[in-house]
Amino acid sequence: MPAVDPNDWRLTQGADVFLRDAELQWKTYRKWSDQWDHDHCVFCWAKFVEPSAYAWYLENRSAANVYTEGYTTTQAHESGAGYYWVCQPCFDDFREYVSLRIAS
Repeated sequence: MPAVDPNDWRLTQGADVFLRDAELQWKTYRKWSDQWDHDHCVFCWAKFVEPSAYAWYLENRSAANVYTEGYTTTQAHESGAGYYWVCQPCFDDFREYVSLRIAS
């Protein structure tokens, strides 16, 4: 795996700090409330939407960088389960750099 460039623009949001050593789990995205329709990857800002909303993105917007599943924090994180989301590409790129762990 290539070394991570510490100047990578995806590291400018601070996720490498607040997710350091975090335990993440793979889940299907579910919105927090009826007033909430999506979340973002904390690294690259890709969108997470519920599977039922994905078709709308295909028809009305680009589905590029829109995910229905990804890695999210567990209850062990200080912000709680499902609070932060990470897309698969960013997880793959930053897993070792940020010491992300997969929940068993």
